[in-house]
Amino acid sequence: QCLLNIAYVYMEAHDFDKALGYFRVAAEMVSKAHGECVAEVADAHHGVAKILLIKGEANEALHQLEKSLQIFREVSGEKHPHVAAIYMSCANAHIDLGQSDEAIRFFHMALDIFTECHGPEHTSVADVFQNISLEYKHQAEYEKALDLLQKALTIRQKFDSKIEVANTLSCIADIHDDQ
Repeated sequence: QCLLNIAYVYMEAHDFDKALGYFRVAAEMVSKAHGECVAEVADAHHGVAKILLIKGEANEALHQLEKSLQIFREVSGEKHPHVAAIYMSCANAHIDLGQSDEAIRFFHMALDIFTECHGPEHTSVADVFQNISLEYKHQAEYEKALDLLQKALTIRQKFDSKIEVANTLSCIADIHDDQ
């Protein structure tokens, strides 16, 4: 766990090469000590994938995400927030690859899990609504995007910071500008 924490610190500091190295070493060491099928190995693969996405290597990121997803499903079950987080990363990889419909499909899979685990008014649900709305905006599906943003805004006004509320309002304004 210590190596993962160090990797996340480097990631937050935008030293992606060092973070990537620590994630890979963590995956290798934990695998040797405890086997492949432990949450820390899955977390390390997810960390590697996040770095690869930042570096623009979406295909390789998807490969790492599949490894992480397989482990988390086995360790935590199909309906766990970690699985939803990986689905969110998969969606982002598909966005990078220009596969908007596939991204939306993964966002919806994450949405189902977050809604089931946290309830329909959780900030994670609002985050997914907002992410899906951005893809609908790119597809010029403005009404769908606005509907989701309104749902996100309702949640954010109850539970989120003023910054998140303002961010969602800004997204709504952008869509109105695009119409």
